[in-house]
Amino acid sequence: MKKRLSLNTSKILQYIVFGSLWILASIFEFIGTKICLTLSLIFTTLAIVASSVYLFSKKEPEDEMSEKNLKAAKANTLDIVISVVLFSCCYRLLSNLYPTLIPDINIELSAYSSVTLPLGLIYLAIGLFYIFYEKTGE
Repeated sequence: MKKRLSLNTSKILQYIVFGSLWILASIFEFIGTKICLTLSLIFTTLAIVASSVYLFSKKEPEDEMSEKNLKAAKANTLDIVISVVLFSCCYRLLSNLYPTLIPDINIELSAYSSVTLPLGLIYLAIGLFYIFYEKTGE
């Protein structure tokens, strides 16, 4: 008989583990040495396995409170993402207008890192907010 994943375990797997693996894969891919690229591949594979385990496992049904907490976690994460994007845009505009006062920050990310790093950070933030709301009951 297969065991069901508890609600908290499934959310931790779905958001915190998955997000952390994508962040680690992105960081090691950014470093770019052969060992780091191998580690990035390992973390990417583990993220795919974690995603598959989540998708194909039996889970406890969500209750009303967990759905409310997940919606709040996603809403807060969206607010943070929008704030970061707006701040980044303002910073970029100001650095173009006043290049002597505000230094331009140029970070070269590969297509892989530019997708997986934000994806991992968003998933991790949702998971942490969800756990926070589950513990505090807010």
